[in-house]
Amino acid sequence: MRFAPILAAILVLTGCSAAPPVALPDGVTIAVLQNRSDYASRTLEISVTNGSPDPLQLETAAFDSPRFTEPAEWSRGTTLAASATVNLRVILPSSVCDPDDDSDPTVTVSFVTVDGARGRDTVVPTDPLDRLATIARDDCLGQAVAAVAPLEMAESLAWTPGARAPAQLGLFATPNAAGGSLLIESVDRTVLLSVVADGKPVESLPIDLRVAAPDVKGGAGVDFVPARCDPHAVAEDKRGTFFPVHVTVTDKHGAEQSGLVYVPVTDEVRVAIYDYIADYCGY
Repeated sequence: MRFAPILAAILVLTGCSAAPPVALPDGVTIAVLQNRSDYASRTLEISVTNGSPDPLQLETAAFDSPRFTEPAEWSRGTTLAASATVNLRVILPSSVCDPDDDSDPTVTVSFVTVDGARGRDTVVPTDPLDRLATIARDDCLGQAVAAVAPLEMAESLAWTPGARAPAQLGLFATPNAAGGSLLIESVDRTVLLSVVADGKPVESLPIDLRVAAPDVKGGAGVDFVPARCDPHAVAEDKRGTFFPVHVTVTDKHGAEQSGLVYVPVTDEVRVAIYDYIADYCGY
């Protein structure tokens, strides 16, 4: 019987020594980033920098925020060397507009230290480019526009081969029966295309078109020419065929939101735009 207290003490000490560390090692920092090329795919990068002197094995990571409907998770596993940075790519879910919870976003990481100890830690990441607020704002404006009068570009591009003249693409809004109105104020140039007004390239093309139920559909033509003729601009294009449209949307209760929404083209129109640029630029 005299060995029972000793055995119990050993078990307690063993349990304590096996407990995983709560916090990430000192010097490990986490940020969230988004590159321009990742806007359309809604990809967010969880950027982990290992400022500690030892390598760190990352097993899983999850970004969570009240501004989004669910966590965005990564689980591929990787070893992060000392003084190195790795960007873990996750896909953002839909945004939550006017969330009840205003708490900070978090990143939860599970990891294994150099001595084999397992840990799990939740931290508030930095957001050096202030992308989270921008994403949520743009998403919610887009949701408001879709609820009143969804925007779309035409399914065909009008241009004349060999003419070196502007191409034209229709921009349309179809009001929903839910009420409210949409004012299409203007369309900006893209990194690939310069909009044209009165035969000249401009930074922004005025539209000034308001649509509201019971209108069937409203639209305007957007004329444009290539903003640049270097072939690699097309080869590396990510956002050149997303048209930036300035809008003011008013819901059925009279509440207004203004800002910029990006209206994409179909895959077929994207190919046609690339063909038009090649013809216009002579390559």
